[in-house]
Amino acid sequence: ETSMASSTDETSQQEFHEALESLQSALLECLPHLSEDTLVDMLEFIAVQHPGSTFQPDNSEQAPAICEFVKHRPFAVTMVGVASLARLARYALEKSGGTGNSTEHRLWLITSGALNTAAAICDHDGEADDFFRALQTNTVERNSYFRRDYAKRAMAEHVASIEQRLDEPPPRPSATALIRRAIVRIVFRGSNLGFALTVGSLVFVVVAVVMLHLIERLARASLF
Repeated sequence: ETSMASSTDETSQQEFHEALESLQSALLECLPHLSEDTLVDMLEFIAVQHPGSTFQPDNSEQAPAICEFVKHRPFAVTMVGVASLARLARYALEKSGGTGNSTEHRLWLITSGALNTAAAICDHDGEADDFFRALQTNTVERNSYFRRDYAKRAMAEHVASIEQRLDEPPPRPSATALIRRAIVRIVFRGSNLGFALTVGSLVFVVVAVVMLHLIERLARASLF
């Protein structure tokens, strides 16, 4: 029985390391806007908070290490860090294609677990010590954490923010941009090409350009 347990632990560790290797490339592909140092912080936070088993939601034994890590490298438990983890977890889920035994699926489980921990600490104002104390004394908090409710809420907020950006209408062009377009249409439109070559059109263009510069100056001075 001890031998079987040891074998299971070794398999879990091997799967975890395989997922971490996949995670490194996923971080670069999914979060290219983050600096290398920040990506390293994300990767190490995921490793530090991991309980040792992909399917184990209880990582409270890692609390001292998590608290120490977050104290010096808090990015993962900030709002931006949580949003980045949510993006990474969603990316992993999409890559897994619903295949439960794939490396990508294990990556999803690992990243969603890290998201749950980061979101919970973030919800406690980034104070990991306060969160883990609450985890030990508050049954409701504990049950919510083990159900990964924090990860679910963070993911829902992430998806909602994406949908909101997609639904937002494009910004209205400024007055300056509208005038630029009008000048281009009048001067370079094929039907007005002959007119554009006349002296009158050149005078019009000069006047329009002067007006454009005047409007830009007024805009910079916040008078328009």
